Amino acid sequence: FRESAPVSRSPVAMEYLRTRKLDGDARACSWFALPRETRALDMLRHQLVEHIGQDAWMRSGMAWPSGVFDPRWAGRLVVPWEAPNGAVEYLVGRVLDAPGPRYLGLKDRSPRWPFGSGNLIELSGPDTSVVIVEGAIDAVSCDLLCARRGLDCIALAIPGVDAWRDAWADLARGRNAIVGLDADKAGALHATRIKESLALVALSVTVREPANGKDWNELLCTEAA
Repeated sequence: FRESAPVSRSPVAMEYLRTRKLDGDARACSWFALPRETRALDMLRHQLVEHIGQDAWMRSGMAWPSGVFDPRWAGRLVVPWEAPNGAVEYLVGRVLDAPGPRYLGLKDRSPRWPFGSGNLIELSGPDTSVVIVEGAIDAVSCDLLCARRGLDCIALAIPGVDAWRDAWADLARGRNAIVGLDADKAGALHATRIKESLALVALSVTVREPANGKDWNELLCTEAA
């Protein structure tokens, strides 16, 4: 994907990053963008199969039983989710210019680690705080906001407000933790459970919401405006 479908080649995907004020972020600009046209998508599939083999492609969670691309992936911005060791173990596709579900994950599996886990291990120090947010867009936005304020924090994104796993709390072991879910009813409902899970291993746990806006990306965009 990095060789054949970088986000920089997609005007639609880059415009989306610009509207989210993420087009200057190196991490977001390393994501992927899949073509919408069936022929171009099939050409990409052939390139992938050349690299990883047909068996691996069929197990990827992006293929239909016939071997072609699941058409729901067409035209999506694709965000890689890394394990703590830096290996990409999951992909999430964000729809950009077509109807349908906003997010799409790999078939028959779920992420084993929150988005940002590799970033936490690589860049954090002993005093780095962990912020639990919803989705990769919010994680990158939160990291940018914290950096601008000189705050030593790294955001970890869960794939959905109800997708928290208690095992993930171990990433905050011995650190200060912040639960920063969206400022809505669902976020408030699940924040308590996540806080209780983190409290078993973290030095401290607080719950915070964006000062302006529903989520951290909305706050980022508000500040940019």
